[in-house]
Amino acid sequence: KGDAKPVSLIEDTAVNVNMLPDYMDELKGILDKHKKECVYYAHIGSGEIHLRPILNLKDPDDVKLFRTLGLEVATLVKKYHGSMSGEHGDGRLRGEFIPIILGNRNYELLKEVKKSWDPLNILNPGKIVDTPIMNTSLRYTSGQVTPDIKTIFDFSDVGGIVRAAEKCNGSGDCRKTEKAGGTMCPSYMATRDEYASTRARANLLRELLSLQGQEKPFNSRELYEILDLCLSCKGCKSECPSSVDIAKMKAEFLQHYYDDHGIPIRTRVIANISKI
Repeated sequence: KGDAKPVSLIEDTAVNVNMLPDYMDELKGILDKHKKECVYYAHIGSGEIHLRPILNLKDPDDVKLFRTLGLEVATLVKKYHGSMSGEHGDGRLRGEFIPIILGNRNYELLKEVKKSWDPLNILNPGKIVDTPIMNTSLRYTSGQVTPDIKTIFDFSDVGGIVRAAEKCNGSGDCRKTEKAGGTMCPSYMATRDEYASTRARANLLRELLSLQGQEKPFNSRELYEILDLCLSCKGCKSECPSSVDIAKMKAEFLQHYYDDHGIPIRTRVIANISKI
């Protein structure tokens, strides 16, 4: 609850298992120095540590600390001859720290390889070399205020409907296929398109509802069309790691939208199919 969340940053570091106790002591020391709590989980047998410090990325101070933690942990990982990305990729989040881990000479070699094979810099640019500073172009603008939108359903347990949408951390579990089992998300399983995923609905809800000064925040035709593909099966509520309940948010949106635009004939027919 609230704007402070466990954030991806140092969630993929790996060091030699024999060095792990000392590494963890120093890593905890960094967090203690900055007075920050952290979510811990790991593949401990392989030295792979998943840590998510709890930060409010709407707060300018925490946005600065976001990068500071990255720099300090990268330096610590280098000390223990480890990796910032033991399981996942570097990308926009950790690409900035590659020179610290590999050294400037090796980093320049990577840049030469990139320039040789991709002289026009069109193949996924800015993910390994020449990566932008990692705390820029974030989901939230610095100092962003979360609007308090009046709703029919009660979203007080998470701090309002906007924060309910913000619970999505973009992990993409909703993009699984039917072969993985489970319910979430049937519309994505059928279409294989991002716009039909739980993540897309949560992101669009968050973006549109976060706009300030709207008299009618639920009056978006684009959002209506995206939510129309949701079957309201509630699979996301039970299977999403963050328990993002799109069905509840869809019902909230539709009530306001129908109040302004009326209920479509298709919806009336389906609602009264037993009487026809």
